[in-house]
Amino acid sequence: MTARPVVLALALFIGPQAAAQVPERRCQESKLPSTLPAVGALLDSARAVADLTAGDVPAAGLSFSLIYNDEDSLPQARPLDSASRAAADVLAKSLRPHPPFEYWGVRVRANGGAKPALTVERSVFCPAVAAAMQARPRRIAVVLQPGDRSSALGNTVRFIADVDITETGVASNIVMLRPTFVRDLDDEIVRLVRIREFHPALLDGTPVPSRMRIYGDSRRVSERFSDFGVQAEYSISMSW
Repeated sequence: MTARPVVLALALFIGPQAAAQVPERRCQESKLPSTLPAVGALLDSARAVADLTAGDVPAAGLSFSLIYNDEDSLPQARPLDSASRAAADVLAKSLRPHPPFEYWGVRVRANGGAKPALTVERSVFCPAVAAAMQARPRRIAVVLQPGDRSSALGNTVRFIADVDITETGVASNIVMLRPTFVRDLDDEIVRLVRIREFHPALLDGTPVPSRMRIYGDSRRVSERFSDFGVQAEYSISMSW
């Protein structure tokens, strides 16, 4: 006996495809860590000040980004603004190790002048975004299965999914927090998210992994009886 197909139509655009647009990033100060650590907890501040001032800190100061991850005890030190790579390497010699935990970051600013000092500031976090916006709603046709809770014709059902986006922009670990309750439709939504291209989250310009929430609507637009059972067609739109 030949197994019947379940998903009969996949990812069809309605009408002509519009020009691809990249969603806008909404960058803001990072919320991690919840409380900024003291500069002395991150590095040997006396040594760092001495080493940096030996290389002449400009009056405008120098800024550095420290990115911590879940594998290394020492952060990645990167220069910001007018700071040089060599200055970041000098700063790195004063860093204190921390137990690997998760991705987080801070900025360290070296202030020049008569009394050189170091201060800690929050990093800037830019969330992951899809590489391109969905041009049109997609139509997906599935055969309803026993136990599916399909909406009435014309009704819209809101769904929510969470997805991990790696530092290379790959989607994984997709979870339907609020499913459509049509199993094959939920499976197809997960598949569409998995094959989507993403721009990874940025922490002070450094790509980092992150968790992304996706909202979408499914609307049952038609149905018909076939040899396989009730075939329902849905219009799907997602906000990336």
